[in-house]
Amino acid sequence: MSGKPKAYDAARAEAKRYPGERLVLVLFFVFMLAPLAANMLGLEFFTDNFEKRTKATFPPFNLQDKNIYRFPTRFNEYFNDHFGLRDVMIRGYVTLKKDVMHATQINKVILGEGKWLYFKYETPDGDPIATYMGTNLMTGRELRLYTKVLNSWNDWMKEKGVPMLLMIPPDKESIYPEYLPPQVKKVRDYNRTDQILDALKKDTTFPVVNPCPALLEHKKEPLFLHTDTHWTSLGAFFGYQQFMKTAATLLPQWNLRIPERDDFKWTLVPYPSGDLGRMLMNFDPKLDRNLAFEPKPIAKREGPKPKLLFFGDSFSWGLMPYLKLQFEVHRIPLEDAVYKTTFEDVLPAALLESLKPDLFMFEVVERNAHILKTVGVDQPE
Repeated sequence: MSGKPKAYDAARAEAKRYPGERLVLVLFFVFMLAPLAANMLGLEFFTDNFEKRTKATFPPFNLQDKNIYRFPTRFNEYFNDHFGLRDVMIRGYVTLKKDVMHATQINKVILGEGKWLYFKYETPDGDPIATYMGTNLMTGRELRLYTKVLNSWNDWMKEKGVPMLLMIPPDKESIYPEYLPPQVKKVRDYNRTDQILDALKKDTTFPVVNPCPALLEHKKEPLFLHTDTHWTSLGAFFGYQQFMKTAATLLPQWNLRIPERDDFKWTLVPYPSGDLGRMLMNFDPKLDRNLAFEPKPIAKREGPKPKLLFFGDSFSWGLMPYLKLQFEVHRIPLEDAVYKTTFEDVLPAALLESLKPDLFMFEVVERNAHILKTVGVDQPE
């Protein structure tokens, strides 16, 4: 009688029938252990920041820190960002979805017609697609809070003798909706941007610069990049032109000149894959062209310049080279201002006194225009 059970003999016979199972088992353990090995060896195969964000750093561990309870969450964020072979896996996933499955959306990127890429945020609040479709409307209470906050800023600036304006650059979806995939359709024509503009017109007195109509007039020209969320230098110029028309009325004593397109020499130049393209592993890096510009002497203000102080988002980087031609510019990142409850938190009086601006502005792109209701005024219960 054999000392080995019949089940053992049956398992050996089964293994002989399917010899590939051992290979599958070996590969399974290799794939399971590869990320850990890559972590321990510090292997990184890609160093470009295709996700367009800063990865979490290893959190300090200090028992005396009153925020020590946040360590597990922070460590989890660090581990998720530095998981071994993470970038390789993400690139493989994107390649599979884009080139094999021909998906129209990959994570935060929507692939439109003619290689146009569009941004899709996780939550409706900051989502340009939801804004375009009209599915993220503000409530009446939110709109009242919105105008209340901005009126408070305008009143405070009036006390300082500084005029204020608001500028809302449009999203790509508002200028080039025809390249969106067929499934992205408007639910209603009246969207959140319309709500905000109507509320501002009805309940505020400061001017609002809305470059969208001017850009629509020139939409046959390259105003936005295929692979980026942002406008081109030409799109930014038309925004600058609309800003200057308003600034000239607010600062008549400075005799500001309204810029013309012929004030600049324009040259079409290659542009590497933009923020959306980098999310898709440098999607067609030779696709985009931007317009480099060289200001002629007439575009530059001679002598003293008025001082412009403003809170701006990433769209303001396209405006800055133009603004500096006629203003002394001090820009504060808009993200430094949101969700702070007092003016002093947002803009310290000492800083305002030292800068002595002639003009104050909020600049915020269409998809994020709603966040101004959080800037500098205590939120009601």
